[in-house]
Amino acid sequence: MAGETRRVSKGFLYQAAAKASFVVSGYAVHLGLGRYLGPAAYGTISIILSVTGILRIFVMDGVRQAVSRFTAVNDAALSSAIRRKALLAQAAFVTGVTLAYLALVGPLSRWLGDTTLIPYLRFASLFIPLAGFYVVYISSLNGLREFGRQAAIMILYNVVRVVGTLGLVLLGFYIYGAVVGLLLAPLVALLAGWLVCRSMEANQSRQQRGALAFDGPQTTDLIRFGLPMLFYAIGSSMLLNLDLFFVKRILPSETAPGIYSAGMALSQSLYYMAQVFVEILFPSVGAISSRSGKEETAAHIRRWLRLVILVLFLGAMLLSSSAGEVIALTYSRKYVEVTKPLAWLSWGMCFYALFIILTNIIAALGKPWGATILAIGPVPLSVLLNITLIPRFGLAGAAMATTGTALVSTVVALLWLSTLVGRPLDVLTLVRTAMAVLFSGGVSVLCGPYVNVFGRWILSVLVYIFALVVLREITHSDWASLRRLVFAQRPGST
Repeated sequence: MAGETRRVSKGFLYQAAAKASFVVSGYAVHLGLGRYLGPAAYGTISIILSVTGILRIFVMDGVRQAVSRFTAVNDAALSSAIRRKALLAQAAFVTGVTLAYLALVGPLSRWLGDTTLIPYLRFASLFIPLAGFYVVYISSLNGLREFGRQAAIMILYNVVRVVGTLGLVLLGFYIYGAVVGLLLAPLVALLAGWLVCRSMEANQSRQQRGALAFDGPQTTDLIRFGLPMLFYAIGSSMLLNLDLFFVKRILPSETAPGIYSAGMALSQSLYYMAQVFVEILFPSVGAISSRSGKEETAAHIRRWLRLVILVLFLGAMLLSSSAGEVIALTYSRKYVEVTKPLAWLSWGMCFYALFIILTNIIAALGKPWGATILAIGPVPLSVLLNITLIPRFGLAGAAMATTGTALVSTVVALLWLSTLVGRPLDVLTLVRTAMAVLFSGGVSVLCGPYVNVFGRWILSVLVYIFALVVLREITHSDWASLRRLVFAQRPGST
């Protein structure tokens, strides 16, 4: 257990760096396009980015969890065999998805009321096989807990995405340039993942590679686990993007999708922050639950969920309390209309991020269909809230719909996880964190007329930490754990 904890701590640093690069690259793409093209053209590209984002989740998430989990719970010598089986299954899957997607591009564009999207969306179909094969390699590295190599490839992906997308747009290729940039990222990362895994496989002896085989029944188990996670990806991606599609469908303004996309891009930093924990918790929970008891697994989950709550609530408070200034500093005042929606979306993405973590833990515990039901179940609620609130409240209504759906989904997921491991989260942690958020948020509001946004953020963070210390949520053991995490990579550390 102690060894696994040290490995998770080191992995956290690597994954934090990779996800930080993803958030920074995402901001660079969205802010660069938003400022350079303006709300109308940015709205068109935002729809394309959202569709490719759905495709990314759709073709990556089911395979990601399946390959990671089966690699983590089996002998490392089986990783090559698992990878080959996953690539064969993924080849058939991405072919079917690509054909289905191409058939749906026309109806989707007409439903959105913009047939000019059709050629761009068809071109973006090349993203499906590239992302589908790329994910097999990084998931294999994740299951092996080769977090450093995995993070390096993910960072490469993000760098290529920024350079390719913004570079081609600035060179005058505009929307097609943005799509090509999106395709270059998984292509380059796929090649890098193949080279890294091939190099690792070459270092194994022939006897070691041939000692074990990933046979038919195990392959069937891999597919059985990946299939429900595919439907999980459908539900979770719909929850993340339905609000933008309904904004495009319902509101008559040409600039509304672009303006709303600015708020989405800023708030989704919380979701991407949560992915750091997903990348670490999924293989570690799977490995610990396969060889340890229920209490030990629950303790591991409880320890990390507490950190998740502390980080996500702080991020949501900082973003929601300074929404107007953040919009003006990033996208410019042409997007000021999204100030109120961003305040709502900050908490919506906070709850959605927590929901994604909870459902991934449930899947890692060997309950993929449970995670799938939790992801698909809230979709009708999201549709109902969007079609009810958007006509009445406009962009703020879409943000309210997302927040309401995410909150309900999170509560249900937490109750479901409780039936599996007993007590996954200390209620007192929620109460103390909520009190610290209210206190630090109130200080931020009171200081608003006198301190700029960066000063308020610093002050809010300090007040937040102080409140948690006073409430005894943060103790001496937390500072000791932080020192071990920060210095985990120092030579000679253990």
